[in-house]
Amino acid sequence: MSRKTIFQKSFPKPDHIYNSYLISFFISLILKSGKKKLAENIVYEMCSIIRKKTNKEPLRLFKRAVRQASPTIALKTQKFKKKVKRTPYELSSFQATRIALRWIIKNAKNRIGSKIASRLADEVIDTVKNKSETLREKRRKHKMAKSFRSAAHFNKKVF
Repeated sequence: MSRKTIFQKSFPKPDHIYNSYLISFFISLILKSGKKKLAENIVYEMCSIIRKKTNKEPLRLFKRAVRQASPTIALKTQKFKKKVKRTPYELSSFQATRIALRWIIKNAKNRIGSKIASRLADEVIDTVKNKSETLREKRRKHKMAKSFRSAAHFNKKVF
């Protein structure tokens, strides 16, 4: 009998303002050096900027942006005989949202602006409008995965 313990993924508790797991997960991704209060202030300021700019519910827009930005396929490198092949594989919903949130943060940091909260808000709004760099990155990854479809039979968990 195996002695290996099986760990279950622990989800963060929902945040206290929007009562959403997605917002609390986004806060934990923005978190740097254990400064959670600063990360919370950035995310809540982002939500207030979204509300001012669009006059809509910021949580709905944020969920929609994450859903649009989340990829369905990713590539992983595998060694097969003496060659290294990149094989596409399907992502779970948790992995897809994590990648989408990381892309939103990365592309917001590359934007021009003074505050990170306003840059995050602009990135979320542009993602909903289909104009953001995050969606271009998603399309680029999907296009790459399509081009490596010939190596898909090496991976057992594809399609």
